[in-house]
Amino acid sequence: MKYYKNAVISLLILMPAMNVFAQGTWNTYTYSRSIRDISIHGNYLWCATGGGVVRWDTRDMSYKKFTMADGLSHNNICSIAVDSNGVVWCGLHDPRTYDGEVARYNGEIWEVYAVNGLHSNHSFSIEVGPDGTPWIGTYNNGVRYYDGTKWITYTTEDGLVSNFVKSIAIGSDSVVWIATNGGVSRYDGDTWTSYTMADGLFEDNIKTLTIGPNGDIWATTYFENRVCHFNGETWLSYDVSDGILGVINTLKINSDGIMWFSTLSGISRYDGKTWETFTTEDGLPSNVVFPVIVTDDSVWAGTINGLSRYDGETWTPYFISDEPGNNRIESLALGLDGDVWIATYYSGVNRYDGENWTIYGTEAGLAHNSVRTVAVAPDGTVWAGTTQGGVSCYDGETWKTYTTEDGLADNNIRSIAIGSDGIVWVGTSYDGVSRFAGETWDTYKIADKDKIWSIDVSQDGDVWVGTERGGAWRYDGETWTTYTVEDGLADNHVRTIECGPDGTVWFGTNNGVSCYDGESWKTYTTENGLIYNCVNAITTGSNGIIWFGTIRGATCFNGDTWTSYTTSDGLVYNCIESIVIDYNNVVWFGTYSGISCFDPTPTIVETHSGLPSQITILGNFPNPFNAETTIKFATAHGGFVNLSIYNILGQQINTLISGNITAGTHCAVWDGRDESGYPVSSGLYFTRLYMGSHSTTHHMMLLK
Repeated sequence: MKYYKNAVISLLILMPAMNVFAQGTWNTYTYSRSIRDISIHGNYLWCATGGGVVRWDTRDMSYKKFTMADGLSHNNICSIAVDSNGVVWCGLHDPRTYDGEVARYNGEIWEVYAVNGLHSNHSFSIEVGPDGTPWIGTYNNGVRYYDGTKWITYTTEDGLVSNFVKSIAIGSDSVVWIATNGGVSRYDGDTWTSYTMADGLFEDNIKTLTIGPNGDIWATTYFENRVCHFNGETWLSYDVSDGILGVINTLKINSDGIMWFSTLSGISRYDGKTWETFTTEDGLPSNVVFPVIVTDDSVWAGTINGLSRYDGETWTPYFISDEPGNNRIESLALGLDGDVWIATYYSGVNRYDGENWTIYGTEAGLAHNSVRTVAVAPDGTVWAGTTQGGVSCYDGETWKTYTTEDGLADNNIRSIAIGSDGIVWVGTSYDGVSRFAGETWDTYKIADKDKIWSIDVSQDGDVWVGTERGGAWRYDGETWTTYTVEDGLADNHVRTIECGPDGTVWFGTNNGVSCYDGESWKTYTTENGLIYNCVNAITTGSNGIIWFGTIRGATCFNGDTWTSYTTSDGLVYNCIESIVIDYNNVVWFGTYSGISCFDPTPTIVETHSGLPSQITILGNFPNPFNAETTIKFATAHGGFVNLSIYNILGQQINTLISGNITAGTHCAVWDGRDESGYPVSSGLYFTRLYMGSHSTTHHMMLLK
């Protein structure tokens, strides 16, 4: 191993990288605390959540999460059931389009069924009969069951009382009971029988069904806190509003006849004589409870904030902590310390430091929990744009909010960009662009009555704005200039803008990607290799590779080759809203169904001649550092290399190595000084290693 001190300085050459990601590791982060349904078989408790399927082992409460990366078609799971052989069935739907499908897990792989008619309808309920037959209740297409080879449909034309199915219960005699918004239907394998208010139901809109230990049918109504009981001959109705905490979601009955009600305000228990209630004060992780399941020794409750178990005396909560606070990710940004900042639509701003998740909401001082965009300033402050509360700024300790009362154009914020001078640019829904230089807000009424979809600031300080209908706008400090399809833009709906380090500006539109070098326009579409033409996000990596996020997956472009990634490769969801690349070159994708990160290392570098080689920066130690740091790197072959240091603006400030080396591992020491020997200021710096046409980059943090 050889060590090098500062040497000759060389010129930065920005050129397309030749890297091809032959290998890489995918990780997925989804929010799975919001539990929609529960099923149990043996020692496994299966939970349907908004972040995939979670399997808990009730013996030690260890868990395994299944997402699209494991074979599911969507992470938004609405119902789940397990048959007597342990086969898992679940209903799922796309959170963006609400397309529905059914998935089956045999213990090894997930199989997805696009059931005829179900694809365009939300799947509400799943139940498995004693013979292992799954029954699916749909939004408006009746019920379906799978006979092992094909799906069979029943609707009102066959005798079902309504096609809007809410709940299914199947007795030990295999008789199927179906709750709908028009009453209750019973199917014995041959005949359909329906029950409505005319037959004694208190209300036709039935929410849930359950079967008691003696085979009696119990139903809860949708609009009133009523329980309807069918003893095989007549329906009786009971008003339980005096004992119920809130609106009923689920009713379950144990072998002793004790009733358990989940509500929006906790859990109620009725033993036939007295009522008992349980809330967060008793150990529930949330008072909003949806599924409840009763076993011989436990009651399990699924809430919007995790799972809870009642052993007859106490409630014990269980939830996964290694996940974001919400699955609808609107925007991503990278902090100066390497933390990833996440804008979510429902749970404020999230922060991930590589180990722990921190959630900042209105209780922490954020203006509103619905956040559409997040950006980090050169001084490390975090700016969040909300949908209703204006802009909030976080200095590491407190949040400060700016609204229209402070001079902001509008409180509905769609985009934020911050230049290297620290000036904050904010795009609003309909009232133009606002600028904040530290004291007052200035507003530019451009693109009248047009939404500002995106903003970015180039290295020379030009501000680029993307609109919904009017193309792109450019502000050079004095004049606003418009660019549309007539100038060469792919489409006038500009969804995202990326100002590259070489001065090229990239525009993601509804009809492909356009790039502008200051003189001419060039457009790339699916014909060139883009996975889809509707582009939501663009990010340029320090290695020169450009990443595009579309509604059908991600594509990276190295100037020569296009490579695409979808859920089949490990992406959590194909509709990408935001992309950010961290200091270790890990690519983070924010979607409407969680977060994925892709670590392309080890990177195999391949030249046009096809001869493989490998150069790697193994890291710097310490990092962050104060006085000096040691950069460790390796090359597979000997030859001429250049190892240089750049600041956050892409300006070269020093060269550590410029000469021939042997193959193997080497180290170079940087003392935090520029080429003239003057100490540089605290901040983020990049070390870039060149060897021939190959290059790789590493990030370092200098703290003083």
